[in-house]
Formats: sequence, structure tokens, C-alpha cells
Amino acid sequence: MEGKYLHFQIEGESFAIPIFVVGDIVPCSIVRNGVISSHGVIIPKAIVLKETIVPIVDIKKLFQFCETEPSQKVIIVNNGETFGIPVDSLVGVVVAEDKEIDHNLAVRLFGDDSPINGIIKKGDRYISVIGTDKLSKITKIQSEQKEVVNYAKCS
Repeated sequence: MEGKYLHFQIEGESFAIPIFVVGDIVPCSIVRNGVISSHGVIIPKAIVLKETIVPIVDIKKLFQFCETEPSQKVIIVNNGETFGIPVDSLVGVVVAEDKEIDHNLAVRLFGDDSPINGIIKKGDRYISVIGTDKLSKITKIQSEQKEVVNYAKCS
């Protein structure tokens, strides 16, 4: 079965998520401040989008990348839970057959608990496919942490 994926880059690394979970792509810049949800829960990183607080999954921090420059866009993901993924650049849409996605390689490289659930090989490029279900679990864990937060105000 053929699938379409939104291909993007973070710190020079290629990632993709299934296109059907993408709700929006918004420009924004991260600002230091605090976000407290209507339930009084401190969200470590979030954006305020159209009067709604959207938690952010910081892939750079998750994969321990050294940040060279701030992310330019946030991909809003809607897969039952809504959250954002800050990215450096959008590459485009990648079409991949199920047989082109190597799930075993992802487990060998990143482990069972990693949000990377597959690797797409296109020519000489390798694209890590992010399982958004695992990222939504991370936003729940982050929401339980009590720390000063970053937020971005997006249009």
C-alpha cells in the first residue's frame, strides 16, 4: 500500500510523518515564557495558535541535537491528540510503498522505545519516519513536568 509522508529537516537530518496527520504548518519563533493550560497544568513547550494552547514535542531535545539555529516552522499534528513539531525546513511530500519502509532497521538504530518507527530509502537519502502515536505520549509526559516553559505565538 502506498503512503504519502511530509518530509522535513531538523538540524540537517531528514524526517517524515504520515501526511494524513498534518493539520497545519505555521511559521513561528520560540520565545521564553510560561504556558499554563486552562486546567492549571504547566506545559514545558507550547504554542498559542488561534487562542488554543498546542503542546510542542522538541525533536532537537529528544534526539539530543546541538541546536545551530531556531526552528522556522511548526507542523501541527492531529492524530487524536493535537501537538506541534518544530522543524527547520520543509522538503516536500515523499511517496513510499510499505515495502520501502524498513521497520527493523529503525529498531536496530534507534531501539523499540524510539518515536522513529521506520526508515525510507530514496536514492542515496535515508528518511526517518516518526510515529506520531509515540510523540503524543511524550506530550502527555511533558505536561506532567513542572518546569519553566518556552512558548511561541503563531499566526
